[in-house]
Amino acid sequence: MKKLSIFFVYMTLCGVLGRVLPAEYVYPVAMHQQPGVLKLYLIYQRTSEHLELWLWDPVTTKGTRLLLSTYVPAGLRILPGGSGLSFIDNGRIRVKHFAQRTLQTIALDEPIYNISIINWIDDRSFYCSAQRVERFAIFYCDTDGHVSPLLAHEGIDYLYPQKIQHTLYAIRRNVENDTPEYSIIKGNYDFSASGTHPTVLYKHGSNPIVFLHMISEHEGFFVEHPALVYEHHSLLPCSYYHVWYHRGVWEAEKLFDFTLPTTLLFPHHQDSVLHETLLRLIPIYHDGLVFFCDTSDVSMVRRKAANIDIYVYDMELGTKNKLSHAHHGQFFFSPLLVQNTLYFGGQISDRDDRLPMMWLDEEGDVCFKLPSVSID
Repeated sequence: MKKLSIFFVYMTLCGVLGRVLPAEYVYPVAMHQQPGVLKLYLIYQRTSEHLELWLWDPVTTKGTRLLLSTYVPAGLRILPGGSGLSFIDNGRIRVKHFAQRTLQTIALDEPIYNISIINWIDDRSFYCSAQRVERFAIFYCDTDGHVSPLLAHEGIDYLYPQKIQHTLYAIRRNVENDTPEYSIIKGNYDFSASGTHPTVLYKHGSNPIVFLHMISEHEGFFVEHPALVYEHHSLLPCSYYHVWYHRGVWEAEKLFDFTLPTTLLFPHHQDSVLHETLLRLIPIYHDGLVFFCDTSDVSMVRRKAANIDIYVYDMELGTKNKLSHAHHGQFFFSPLLVQNTLYFGGQISDRDDRLPMMWLDEEGDVCFKLPSVSID
């Protein structure tokens, strides 16, 4: 029996063939640690407000759904001990322990909100950037709901924290002047936040920087984007920077530029917006290589025929190479390196020659196939 596309079944049952439906995406977000068996966690975005978490076996292609449809599992993280996972569900922090059937909801004892990423220290404690009143600050939290500020100051936002040993790194956005200024700072992880200013390592200026990723106490990366981002523009130009400590000072160098279509980023594009937005479109670093998404042919953007392909930047050679081969109007994103294979996701297609795919097999099981490439 020929495999049957779930997308086609859905359209037929709803009687909406010929209508424009929201784009459906599937993409990898983490690897499932299991002795002798490779499995990946996938997010299946049915609509911009409907996400599903699946566990996928790339050998059998079969998937197992892990959560009820009432949850929106964004920002997934694996607990350090491997005993479970966490995600942000409409502003609530949920924890799923593999040995338990029910989910834990962490009720924080401070009124903080706009948490997009949490960083686990151990299975019971984490730190995050969150908004309290008007400003973003960095907080220590635990699974019992206790909240303690680590970095907070009036007129300053602290964003994208990274803990290395006993040092806390973050992006500082100073909004005390008419034009915000962005810097990378560091401080002791356990210092008091009351009136204490951390050390400024690197001043970037007025262009926003986001997604700080420190790989050691002396080296990291971040993304820069324009100060003004207009929803009616077709593309968002971005740059990826390398920052490091050298001969007593911190230096920064732009490695490469990349562009992203705004149809994936802004809520008014309801038929194509990606729920996790930039979180699944930012570059990832691994052992001297940077894997990233880039619009292949910007001249085709207005005709909705531009592609997003996966590229690799070699820091030693300074070279950029394309790893995927997207077709007309096809988007690839969320690269995830697992062992020597780079898996990535994109918009689900009902064509047999397009990946990623989702279908029902003869036993009625849901199956997926993701694009991938071997990394030597």
